[in-house]
Amino acid sequence: FLMHMIQHMLLMMVGPSLILLGAPVVPVLRGLPDVVRYNFAIPLLQMRRVRKVLFFVVSPLIAWLFFVFTLWIWHIPSVYSNATQNEPLHLLQHFMFISAAGFFWWTVIDPVPLRPRLAYGLRLLYLFLATIQSIVLAGIITLSPDVLYTYYETVPRTWGISVADDQTIAGLILWIPGAMMYFTALAGIFLVLLKKDDARMRRLEGR
Repeated sequence: FLMHMIQHMLLMMVGPSLILLGAPVVPVLRGLPDVVRYNFAIPLLQMRRVRKVLFFVVSPLIAWLFFVFTLWIWHIPSVYSNATQNEPLHLLQHFMFISAAGFFWWTVIDPVPLRPRLAYGLRLLYLFLATIQSIVLAGIITLSPDVLYTYYETVPRTWGISVADDQTIAGLILWIPGAMMYFTALAGIFLVLLKKDDARMRRLEGR
């Protein structure tokens, strides 16, 4: 379970945020073959219905709710166990992790050339609330006196870690490194706010 949790953290917290920090939209479009870019990609992105769907899924409220829903629904023990034993369902799980994380971090990072959808002050609240719900889920997993994910009772214990300890460590991975990722993003947004406030004060002093 702990290895699966590390994988889930990479899919939801690390991978999508690093990709978006690289502002991939323009490089990806420019990297497409001309026939694909001009005959398919650009016309598709210019379609009103497509743009409406994209703006809807990256709207702050929808992105936040989808992210939280995805995190919680796939950690319901019965759903999680089914996903570990059903390959199509497992692929759907990973697809939802990546897409939900992409929409969530999009609001925080605002990859160039897209316009900001949420003020920086509200992004602090957006991230803070996401941190709280993640800690709650991590606490439930970590502090549970019972084994929630019974699927792992059926697999070999290659490292000699008991099922209960495996679950506790997995919960701690979601709890501590997960919270650190949110706090890192919160610190980054806070620093941007300070820089903007400092720039505003300099402009006022220069008048």
